[in-house]
Amino acid sequence: MASYEDFDSDTDEELLKDVVALPIQSEGNNFVIPSQTQNQCSTGMENIAEQSETQEQCSQQRVKKDFNEIVFSSDDFLSDMCRGQQCSVIQEAWIAGGMGGQQVKQLTHKLFSASQNPHLSAVYLMYHSYDFFKNKTNSLASFVVDQFEVWLDEFHKTNGYYPTVQQQITKEAVLAVSRQKNGKIVKKVVNMYRGVHYNTYLIPIVEDLIERQEFASACRLAVALNLFGQFKKEDFVLPLIVQDKLSLAEEYLKKDRNMQIDVVSFLDSHIKQPCEMLKEISKTSIPDVNYGKMTTKNVANLVTRLAKRFELDKKSHPNTTLRQKIGGLRYLVHKKYIENSIDEENWKELVEIAVSDSVELQVELIQQLVCVDDEAATRYAKLYAIPEDKLPYNFTPVVKSKDDDQTQLVTTPLNDWVVDSKSQPEFYALSMPSDLIHWICSWENVKHFLQIVSKASVVGIDVEWQPSFDAQLAKAAVLQIATHNQVFLLDVFSLREEKDCTAAQGQQLIRLIFGNPHILKLGFGMKEDLHVLSRSLPGLEDISKSFVNWIDMKNLWTHIETRYPSFVPTTATSEDTIQEKHKGLSGLVKLLFGLPLDKKEQFSDWQKRPLRKSQLIYAALDAFCLLQLYDYLQKRAGTLEINWWNLLKKLGTARCY
Repeated sequence: MASYEDFDSDTDEELLKDVVALPIQSEGNNFVIPSQTQNQCSTGMENIAEQSETQEQCSQQRVKKDFNEIVFSSDDFLSDMCRGQQCSVIQEAWIAGGMGGQQVKQLTHKLFSASQNPHLSAVYLMYHSYDFFKNKTNSLASFVVDQFEVWLDEFHKTNGYYPTVQQQITKEAVLAVSRQKNGKIVKKVVNMYRGVHYNTYLIPIVEDLIERQEFASACRLAVALNLFGQFKKEDFVLPLIVQDKLSLAEEYLKKDRNMQIDVVSFLDSHIKQPCEMLKEISKTSIPDVNYGKMTTKNVANLVTRLAKRFELDKKSHPNTTLRQKIGGLRYLVHKKYIENSIDEENWKELVEIAVSDSVELQVELIQQLVCVDDEAATRYAKLYAIPEDKLPYNFTPVVKSKDDDQTQLVTTPLNDWVVDSKSQPEFYALSMPSDLIHWICSWENVKHFLQIVSKASVVGIDVEWQPSFDAQLAKAAVLQIATHNQVFLLDVFSLREEKDCTAAQGQQLIRLIFGNPHILKLGFGMKEDLHVLSRSLPGLEDISKSFVNWIDMKNLWTHIETRYPSFVPTTATSEDTIQEKHKGLSGLVKLLFGLPLDKKEQFSDWQKRPLRKSQLIYAALDAFCLLQLYDYLQKRAGTLEINWWNLLKKLGTARCY
């Protein structure tokens, strides 16, 4: 490919002979340049004028720029008139060629090569494209930028270096794209014109956009120029947030740690009266504020989102954290007194976790209990020694004797309990002796566990984690893996606290179990379990990508129920198929086996050691029943003469032999 030095002898008229003054003719679907050329620049202009219909179409599509035209530097090789004529011809070729074509590429490359300053010609052509401000990916402006990038690469391959770009040309190019809404164009132009190299010199352009309250353009350009740490949160990040343009604001925030904390703390301090923040952000009115989103709930959710994404400490948003904990506490009261799904022992443990030593939460608990249980409200008011002036106005303590106090339940060690399938006949029971249920709490024991389980053909998998009363991301406390003969309960909470816990050990779990194509893994709602596991142990971060040969029993049953209604047992009543009390895995067990699972331990303290007998039974059964469901469905498929393996193939996740 020729470089621009090869065109030193070209004058304006000579260049117009080759590029500008060539009328475009069509032959079928191809557009060609006739061999006859014109000798005068004026003649070239006449030829262009003759194509009035095409020019009229071009002018109709051209958008009016909403600010003063940029004055570009002059090119010693091309007069402004000839440069403008080249743009006109290229635009005509673009329109005539159906928004593209090889001819437009050739014309643009010819222009770049013929220019003493190809960077200047490229930005001039881009800026004067009729669709420059239409924000389309298939625009002529975008095409010019892409082709200039291609031309630069070809130039480098031929000459071993890139054309020099002057600081002034960089400024003109950045100024040209400063209001461009197509982020792709902005980033490419900044990159090709070495904008980051001159970024401090270009700060005034961003400041001018801020002054004009064009916050989106200012942020987009600041990100492209890598100007992180150069602006205050009030400059464009907070204005974008109140304009409901969070994703754009996050583009800047993700590279500025100090501003992340500053913005989250600022928003958190205004969750009670969000509109008050507008006065602090700007002394003048901010345009396009989305007042519909300026509510306590929305701002609190926004704080939670930002804190999660940037992994900020709770100290940066105490008001939002307190609000979340109050919501969690209300949910706990609801499950205890409305759903009746938490027993007294779980209630006491979870209240201790939810309230901790926060006076605000202690008072909130009493306020909630006053509405449903005066005795409990009295007990906790006394326990926390809440001053009378902080108690709810409608609170009347209940006097009771010491004999009424409930005694503490005693936790039974794992090796002392025996599973009694008749102890709770209203629930489906675990049919496995206690000596076949193993508690794994050291990495040394994990090695023996892997030797056994890696030889299994099918396993049931489930995960338990601590209930969260704020927005903290959950981590697994117990990982249950069941074979047909044994159940293993891995104490993930203790394993990750061990000093010898390394990524290699987590990767071994993936290699021998989760990523093992020879073991079929069964679960129920496995996506969430995998997400929790991915942040629970080193080495499990990419567990979802490595997970192979698995069946989500929830998806399997949905598939079966839709296509094979005969799978539903004849003993199942219509009430079983439509009842709402037992949902999820418990509902499926009830439908197929007649009794639901006892789910009272699901919402319990899974990080307290040792676990209670009821928790251990619950954890083991949740994994083991998956195998029982799978075996039942496979057997029933045979009875109904349905090809089981073809059925599994349709799920697309299991390896079928």
